[in-house]
Amino acid sequence: MSDNFDVLIEQYTADGGGKIVLDLGAGEGKYSLKLARLGFRVLAVDLDTERLEKLREQAKRQGFDIQTQQSDVRNFDLTKQQYDFIVAVNSLHFLEKSEALDVIRRLHGALRAQGKLLMSVHHQSGKLFEHYKSHNSMIEPGSFVISPDKVISFFTEDEIKAALKGMKIDYLGVEQFTDQSKNQNVIYLLARKIGN
Repeated sequence: MSDNFDVLIEQYTADGGGKIVLDLGAGEGKYSLKLARLGFRVLAVDLDTERLEKLREQAKRQGFDIQTQQSDVRNFDLTKQQYDFIVAVNSLHFLEKSEALDVIRRLHGALRAQGKLLMSVHHQSGKLFEHYKSHNSMIEPGSFVISPDKVISFFTEDEIKAALKGMKIDYLGVEQFTDQSKNQNVIYLLARKIGN
């Protein structure tokens, strides 16, 4: 992530004191732990129970009480509670595009007024997208099968904007990211709910 995006994240999270965060696709808790350190009350959701166990162990060692829940983000009930802040970083692009866009649309209802969203997904450009496009079966535009039970999806800025109706986008940028020697373009987004 760029320095500008990191600064925006710091500004977004400056007022954590006791506010409730939902970390969707939390994995081992990079953002959950950071937000707990800033005073947020965190619910970390992930499908992988082993990763959630590692998160719980790290939280305990660091003295944080992070709630965890094993769930597929597609089926997680976003109507039970409203959140001050939702994090969905490096998780939604592992769903079929139509499923991910459905989750993104439902995030609006899970946020309190002025609630904030931090999100990242793969952009529909760059070497990683071209690799999957030329070597994998497409199941819907922008979504590819990478193994019998795994998919990867790529998005455009316009698709993300359309899914975020009722949200004010404070930052939407496409940045190149290198991971395991693969260059990929990633959409980074900061948005907030306007109105109720």
